Amino acid sequence: MTRRIPILVGLVQVLCGFCAAEIPLAPQGKPLPIVVQKNRIPAEKTAEQELRTYLTRMAGVSFLSTEEAPSGPAIRLVSDTSMGEEEWSVKTTDDGSIVISGGRPRGLLYGTYHFLEDVLGVRWLSPVVEHVPQRPTLAVGRLDLHGKPAMPYRAICLVPGEGGARFLARNRMIVDSVKYGGRRRTFGGTLDCH
Repeated sequence: MTRRIPILVGLVQVLCGFCAAEIPLAPQGKPLPIVVQKNRIPAEKTAEQELRTYLTRMAGVSFLSTEEAPSGPAIRLVSDTSMGEEEWSVKTTDDGSIVISGGRPRGLLYGTYHFLEDVLGVRWLSPVVEHVPQRPTLAVGRLDLHGKPAMPYRAICLVPGEGGARFLARNRMIVDSVKYGGRRRTFGGTLDCH
């Protein structure tokens, strides 16, 4: 039994080191590139824009997007046709990359919003009030998140204008605009239901 204790202590230290390791998003003030696919749909372009905007605001350095896959760490936005249309995942990789993936049309957008909100602490409190934490040493721990909305249809029609549509999408509501995934088919049609 006493021979096993050093082995167990070593194993715990390795596991704790793995869990505690942080991935810097802007090491030495040089932000990771945001890698996007060439054939993006409008909601995926919105995900890219939202991610770039909020990371830049948080870290105080400009994050840029590219379609060219760099060697080394990056933030990768990936549409995944094997996932449901609102299903998403956020994972870190061994090379220090962050991969946000999701189904079409809304999964990748929802994964981006979960990353910004649940991991980085951005809060959208109303269409005009938000909280964006200032984090010059922007870093995240190891991630393996996955989800999808609990209900297939989520909508309210009480928030007008583009700001209202963006606020609803950020809160994972179905929004008519293709920028946020467009309408969802319900009960065999595309009309809203009550």
